[in-house]
Amino acid sequence: MGEAGAGSLEEFARGGLAALEELALRSLKDPRYKKRYFRFGLPKVESGLDLFDCIVAPCVERCAVGQDVPEYCYWIAKGDFDKALQVILSRNPFPGITGHVCTHLCRTRCTRNDYEQPVEIRALKRAAFEFGKRPDNASRVTHHASQAKKVAVIGSGPAGLSCAYFLALNGVEVTVFEARERPGGTVWLIPPFRLPDEVIEADIEFIRSLGVEIRTNSPITEPPERLLGEGFDAVFIAVGLQEDALPPMEGIDPGGPLPQGVYPALEFLRRVREGDPPDLSHTLPSPSTRNAPKVAVIGGGDTAMDAARVAMRLVGKEGEVTIFYRRSRAEMPASPDELEEALEEGVRLEELTSPVRIELEEGRAVALELVRNRLGEPGPDGRRRPVPIPGSEFTVPVDAVILATGLRADLRFLGGSAVEVRDGVIVTDERGRTSVPRVYAGGDVAPGIKSIISAASHGMRAAEAICSDLGVPFSLPPIPRP
Repeated sequence: MGEAGAGSLEEFARGGLAALEELALRSLKDPRYKKRYFRFGLPKVESGLDLFDCIVAPCVERCAVGQDVPEYCYWIAKGDFDKALQVILSRNPFPGITGHVCTHLCRTRCTRNDYEQPVEIRALKRAAFEFGKRPDNASRVTHHASQAKKVAVIGSGPAGLSCAYFLALNGVEVTVFEARERPGGTVWLIPPFRLPDEVIEADIEFIRSLGVEIRTNSPITEPPERLLGEGFDAVFIAVGLQEDALPPMEGIDPGGPLPQGVYPALEFLRRVREGDPPDLSHTLPSPSTRNAPKVAVIGGGDTAMDAARVAMRLVGKEGEVTIFYRRSRAEMPASPDELEEALEEGVRLEELTSPVRIELEEGRAVALELVRNRLGEPGPDGRRRPVPIPGSEFTVPVDAVILATGLRADLRFLGGSAVEVRDGVIVTDERGRTSVPRVYAGGDVAPGIKSIISAASHGMRAAEAICSDLGVPFSLPPIPRP
């Protein structure tokens, strides 16, 4: 090797060492590379690695919408938030909402787990939302004037709005029917300290700017087949799980009004959001309890976490909020970080306890009887079943009980429809097609994981299926590559 070659090699080595040192310093000092806690195992790619496998990034594979995480992290590292946001919007119409409250399971597969802690992917998405400029929608819509199609979307939660977003991007005319006074679905029940109103509004308005028509206060009360007869070429059902499923328990009449001081979680969160919070401190007449109200939250999902954290803010530092969950902490469906934040705020957790009876006095909840459990054999969902321990019953005084034990869909409008329903959800194939041609369903009302990002993926895949069935070319917006 000549002097020029040797010199070039030496120069290359010096430059590489400097770059490596810079990367090492950034990984130590840059908060975007840090995380406070982490409880997941090492990442694995689910697919086998063939000889010529290109290897999709594990975080991308784990994301329900296949978000191009490495690309938008790259642009943020370069300081180009506009391009980062453009990457996110290619597959995710909710950068603000998911930047605040996504379950961010992508981090469980982050390759940084092999070295220290996962990248704060959700926080980076939020940064792109806050500092990036959204692209001009007029230039992103692909028009197929000769193949103009009209699609009705029933429900304006994440699944419905996602489907509308991707259909509109591909030149399809979309009308969304929303029963309530504002679009967004149960996203609006997430407390504002987790998800500010303006963030929800920004994501929805961006979808509207594509030309999507959203008709609020417009409930659909008849079978979706009727919409097909009114000029729509397809219908997407995305009504979500908008009702509380109350547990069987002594003290609760399934067909009657609930006792005073007992609140279904969605109703409780909705009242707080609408500025009419219940007074949790004045259920009992005893003055001693009014100074230290006790609230019991039954359940172990994110809704229970939200209800507990909101209740904690209502009762103040003198109050006491306890989550009672029938399985152990390891089996809780709630996001680990949501549980951690609830505990940090003073919420208590009683594991392996199931409610048995609500004790009433003059129609008011005054105590909660529970039984302790042990974990038995795994059930159909893979989680170990809670088994009551004989003789372990105990009673705690309460001022209020919040029931966050499950949700269900209101599917009465499907009466007389040929759409197949099984176990409370609409039966679909993997692309959202139902038993009725040109009628599709997705989100919480269809089989699958219940989360905002999963609902967004349902909407995207249904939009692709609708376009395919209607003969409309479908494509995702291109993204800027590094």
